[in-house]
Amino acid sequence: MSPSEGSDSMFSRNKFFATLFVVPALVASTLIAISSPASAASGLEVRSNYVAVNGPNKYGHHKVFLYAKCHNKTRDCTGKARLTGQKSGEPTTRGWSYRIRRGTSGYITVYWYGSSPQPGTHDIGSAGHKTKIRVAEFTPSRRTFEKSVTLEPRVYSRKIVGKVTGPDFGSLENVTITRWNIKGQVTNRAQTTDVKSDGTYAFTTNYRLGTNNASAGDYRLSIKAKVDGQTREWFWRGHASGNGRGYGGGKWIREAHRVTLNKYGNFQANFNYGKITGNVSGSGNANSLIRVSAPPVTMPRTAADRRDLDITDCANDFAKTKADGSGNYSVNFLPTAGATDKRYMVKATPSSGSNMHLWNDKYISCIAARGYRAQANSNLWAIPASGTKNDAETNFSLRPAESTIPVNVAYSGFTPKTQDRYVTLREYSPGKKILDTPVIRETYANAAGAVYINGVAPGAYWVEVGRRTGCSSWYKSLYTNNYLYHNGLDRGNERWKTVAGAKAEYSKSIRMGFPKSGARVPSGYKGWMYRGFCEARGTGQYKLIVVPQRGRSATVTGTIKRGASISGHISRGSKSNKEMMVSVYSTQGVLVMRTAYSGRSGNFKVQGLAPGNYKIKVNADSWRGIGRSFSGTHTKRVSTGRSYSVGTLRAKF
Repeated sequence: MSPSEGSDSMFSRNKFFATLFVVPALVASTLIAISSPASAASGLEVRSNYVAVNGPNKYGHHKVFLYAKCHNKTRDCTGKARLTGQKSGEPTTRGWSYRIRRGTSGYITVYWYGSSPQPGTHDIGSAGHKTKIRVAEFTPSRRTFEKSVTLEPRVYSRKIVGKVTGPDFGSLENVTITRWNIKGQVTNRAQTTDVKSDGTYAFTTNYRLGTNNASAGDYRLSIKAKVDGQTREWFWRGHASGNGRGYGGGKWIREAHRVTLNKYGNFQANFNYGKITGNVSGSGNANSLIRVSAPPVTMPRTAADRRDLDITDCANDFAKTKADGSGNYSVNFLPTAGATDKRYMVKATPSSGSNMHLWNDKYISCIAARGYRAQANSNLWAIPASGTKNDAETNFSLRPAESTIPVNVAYSGFTPKTQDRYVTLREYSPGKKILDTPVIRETYANAAGAVYINGVAPGAYWVEVGRRTGCSSWYKSLYTNNYLYHNGLDRGNERWKTVAGAKAEYSKSIRMGFPKSGARVPSGYKGWMYRGFCEARGTGQYKLIVVPQRGRSATVTGTIKRGASISGHISRGSKSNKEMMVSVYSTQGVLVMRTAYSGRSGNFKVQGLAPGNYKIKVNADSWRGIGRSFSGTHTKRVSTGRSYSVGTLRAKF
């Protein structure tokens, strides 16, 4: 005779008691000594320590299920079992037959007689009623053993209840609580209930517990409300015992805490929220955009999941609104866990003008507001116990960024090309490769390697000189035009990229930066073309700097050395091998791409390589950037300033 619940629920129960779930009000009574299971190397093992006494049948007998495993590998475990310690005059010697298949787990069914002492409701999680199970094992060997167990009344179901508290509750509209089911990769809204005017809620469903009062359910809860005309939703985080204690909330379900119902009582999940108010001053303050965000409780491990955050690699949004005509703003319905929970950042973006839009009035980006750490820190704001944060810290003063970064580098052993003077300012992002971080500013140093990057907000940055992952420029060509590549209606509009005379043929070429002055066709060439071309001589340089506050400078200095070179020859049999683009690049995230074009005889030389490993790619159609297969050297490691040959690259196209 077996119960409707399977062994999985029983395993859940054993796991529950293995962690000894403690409700604060019952601390003194729940620390129970659990006897070790009776077992044999190849016999029956009774695993139950707590068993629930089910309701009586028509004879007044109460069914009890004991979870056990048959360790025997060749024969089923069979025998008889009974509970001991019943009153005199009752059939204490009677045993109830059982059979558990070899190598499997299952239930032994016995009965507790109605006239014997019964456990009361106060016995749940406390001393219960101590007794023993006596087993007379027939197979795989004849033996008798006893196992101590604790009886307690059967709890068939529990409910989910709770309360919503926070400032200006009456201003929230359509407040509801949703129970979510999660099965594997499938998540769905299973049930929704309204929150009453006093803030309380209760799901009407009685959620069934497992056999022997095993905990059941693997739910998540969310709260939704209409606030200032916007519908917002977030997920509950709180104490796993269901004692009502809340730990704030998360934006997405992956941050939600589990709701698992247990025998101690209904699961109480309280939702606590607060608000942040303040003022924005300065040009563009009226109707400025307010954005409230918070880092996830635990930063996702994979890059794909971090990209799924509302602000990549940083945070999720909880609200967006606008300040009023005087710059005042108020954002309510933000999950909070108390004054020590520093998690919020607020961004004010001016409605007009060029003033900086900053986080918490200090930081240029979400990552900077977090102090470039994976988790929240003291830079962020907490909502106090009063439920409302409104002090000088929440006030913004919109103004220009005032810091300047002077860049002054020297070039050693070579005269810099245009790309050697290219300067980028990238925002530092922890855990990301330099070339994967966002570019904040682009400019060029002068011939002496000097430039000022103005209007920089406080934060951490990568400053790069002479480093590009891709670029286009005018380049002297052996061809008169590029009509061969851009023939037809679909490519005809690209022909402006050809310049075959002393000046640009089309005004668009001029707008793209063709050097009109002195741009005659070089000796031995037919004209100029605009292509993807990253020609440089130096290795380039990058440096991490910190701009601490407005008005202060963080000077970047250094020396850029002549880079290594890779030369070779391209062979295409009877086909033309001139003016084919060769690219060398690295996937390390710190080395940049360099390119070159083959000359009349098919020879090429790529220069300006920093030390490291490079891959080589040959383009048959350098206009479209299509890589083609070839035989020969595909990778090369270089050192500073040295020259390398890769021999002949035999194209297969």
